[in-house]
Amino acid sequence: MITTILNIKGGCSKTLTAEMLARGYAKEGRKTLVVDADGQGDITSSLMPNINFDQPENVVGGETPPEKGTIVDYLKGNKKIEDCIWKTGVENLDLIPSSMDLFTVIYELQGRGGADFLLANALKNLGYDEILIDNNPSINKMTYNSIYAADVIICPTNISEKTLKGVMNTRGVCVQALDALPFSKPLNFKIVLTMMTRNNNCKEGAKQLRAAFGKDVFDTQIRFQQKPVQDAEFSKKSLLDMKAGVAEDYRNLTKEVIQKDEVHA
Repeated sequence: MITTILNIKGGCSKTLTAEMLARGYAKEGRKTLVVDADGQGDITSSLMPNINFDQPENVVGGETPPEKGTIVDYLKGNKKIEDCIWKTGVENLDLIPSSMDLFTVIYELQGRGGADFLLANALKNLGYDEILIDNNPSINKMTYNSIYAADVIICPTNISEKTLKGVMNTRGVCVQALDALPFSKPLNFKIVLTMMTRNNNCKEGAKQLRAAFGKDVFDTQIRFQQKPVQDAEFSKKSLLDMKAGVAEDYRNLTKEVIQKDEVHA
């Protein structure tokens, strides 16, 4: 199953959701690959904090293996996709890392034939149970690559004045991309509510979103708890292993996603 995590609106815990699902899959014994399609490299930094892929010579504990590459190397044709896969040190969890050079490569891909299908062609036969693609909150060549590669698209969203518009715009980009294909590919678009609080505006916004999208919204909601998220980030530990409500929410989300995937398999 290839899952794209996408919201063209930022600030909605998109990368955190991608990381927690990946770690959750791995804990369930599923061989999992994360593809960092964001030049900011946030999920790369979280999963492999000892390597700065923007300065690959800066490695804690040794040199970067010369045969290894990043998503940039694959897109430029310098490496096979298999040579861009790194072990994270977490059992069952591998990573194709990113770097700031991805932004330049995205520009270079403009007008290149078949450039929208580089990920779809590369990821389909790698032998993983789960592949998750984390994206930049924008629309570019990697956005289309991620949409075309995906079996399911999960859109994390917080509740704000612009929430519904952000989700609708993200879904609209997906619809337009799939409509442009010369063959039929159905859209499997799901929504997860993140950064949820107990205030009435948040509850009302969630109600409106569920009314608009129905069963495409996951039952599990991710509560807003800033301290455990920050503690996990600075301690280099997994939030999923912490005794916090937000961690419990992500564990429950993983179970719900797996259950729904199995129903539709």
